[in-house]
Amino acid sequence: MVCLLGGNASGKTKTLKTILGIVEPSDGSVHLDGQAVNSWATAKRVRAGVSMVPENRRLFKRMTVRENLEIGAYLRDDVENFESDMEHIVELFPRVKERLGQKAGTLCGGEQQMVAMRRALSNG
Repeated sequence: MVCLLGGNASGKTKTLKTILGIVEPSDGSVHLDGQAVNSWATAKRVRAGVSMVPENRRLFKRMTVRENLEIGAYLRDDVENFESDMEHIVELFPRVKERLGQKAGTLCGGEQQMVAMRRALSNG
């Protein structure tokens, strides 16, 4: 797991979008586990484990917490392991487990951030 930190306008978002394939690098290449991925589609990069938790969380507010987490796992090839992975990760975020049936838009900011982080970890 990697966390990218920096001041305002230092290029964090642009770097992450480049890693995800949303922005094409002006020079150089992006490597994941030693493999160049510049030609990979964003979906393939997500399947490889790349995800992003935006500052504003971008949850689907009218959907439940569980539905938001399921969307994070949409591209998984091993759907059968989703439930066991979900149980493992909600141990890290007990408040998320308590809120699975609640609409995401009714959560406080900290709870929304937990759901957003959990959703990013759902992709496999």
